[in-house]
Amino acid sequence: MTRSCIRTALIAIALVASTCPVFGQAIDPEARIKADGYQSLNHGSDGTPWYTLGETVPQERIKELEVQVARLPKDERLLSVCNLARGGAKAKLIEQSGLAYDVAVTDYGYEGRTIVCVLKFMLGSTIGTQIAYFKETESAVYLYFIKS
Repeated sequence: MTRSCIRTALIAIALVASTCPVFGQAIDPEARIKADGYQSLNHGSDGTPWYTLGETVPQERIKELEVQVARLPKDERLLSVCNLARGGAKAKLIEQSGLAYDVAVTDYGYEGRTIVCVLKFMLGSTIGTQIAYFKETESAVYLYFIKS
């Protein structure tokens, strides 16, 4: 995922954010990572730090978060970020398991500078969910992933 892709999506949502009421509540990945720490730190091609934190939660919590995401405002321009996340998730699943998973973006939304993507992955009859929260600030990019 590129910083310019996230930046373009954030600019797009900033244009409509002031006119859209917020019905959901997105987790702030920056606040979460600053509170709990990060699991990995990478740097973009421009030297910007990318902080990442992942967490596994019970399926009931995933369902609650999916309801929150469903209430968030939508903008089709966000799908480029979610499709990059989908590709990254699929590559990571293949790398970890050696098996080919199907991964789909099933919902998305935004709140402020946070973009949220709901990804469903399937292998055989097993279905899993990952919710990805992305936030870019002036000095860093924060990625928080929650999976069942």
